[in-house]
Amino acid sequence: HVWRSHFEGYDPTEMARGVELAEEHELRVLIPGDPDWPVGLNDLDRQAPYALWIRGDAPELLTRPLSERATLIGRQGSSFRSLDNAYSLATGLSHSEVVVVANSYPGIGRMALACTLGRPGGAIAVLPKGLDRRDTSGPNPFFNQVEENGVLVSETPPGRPTTRDTHLGQLRLVAALSAMTTVIEAAPWNDVVEAPMIAMQLRRIVGAMPKEKESIGGSMLKLPAWEVSAPDDIVRGLEAFARKQAAIDEISRPASTSLRAATTALPEQLQRGPGSSQHHTGPSRTA
Repeated sequence: HVWRSHFEGYDPTEMARGVELAEEHELRVLIPGDPDWPVGLNDLDRQAPYALWIRGDAPELLTRPLSERATLIGRQGSSFRSLDNAYSLATGLSHSEVVVVANSYPGIGRMALACTLGRPGGAIAVLPKGLDRRDTSGPNPFFNQVEENGVLVSETPPGRPTTRDTHLGQLRLVAALSAMTTVIEAAPWNDVVEAPMIAMQLRRIVGAMPKEKESIGGSMLKLPAWEVSAPDDIVRGLEAFARKQAAIDEISRPASTSLRAATTALPEQLQRGPGSSQHHTGPSRTA
């Protein structure tokens, strides 16, 4: 009964149209386990997407270490000063070959993406809608330029409309795709505050401009955040995350390697006997 109700809205015609749109717009589909699947999304557990639709000339950006990707986020109705901050941070990060992750909305998201055009870092643009509708305005659509040295990503199949769920899915992706999420400008009533909350739950680093640091650390979210005033602050945060991950890997590795080494060395020790430098030819007392 549960599964029947789940599939009541299933429309084979709509599914077939989605396949046609994916082919028409040259979209690729990634699922967990694919070589280009960004494994950081697996940290979302039950909220991880079942598939991603992507398009762009640099899908390898999705498989770079988390510590080489940084998210910049802020509300749509941002101030001129916040747009200038987004410009400075994104430009500096891109010149440092850090991949900039941002949402697709006008304002801080698009400013961050625009600053990566033609620069070495590249960008991952996360859209809440199907990639068949990525941009329809102007003779030279903005997202066509972004994908020239970056990649467009969406968990929404082509042909599907934008909903509140797809918008929240976009915020989950931008938080999970990088090691550090920096809030440039937000407001308590804005959905953007979901991204740093998700990042903190994923044990990623949250950064904020000085004014926003006071807000999210105080009454807004009560989250500890790095103060970010320049691109180097984010680079240091990414380096700190990389060191933490390396330490975790080092701690978790010896348990298996030492057991394997002990298992390999045990027969030799049994043959030698304690304190012996020569192989013992008689029966092993320990054995």
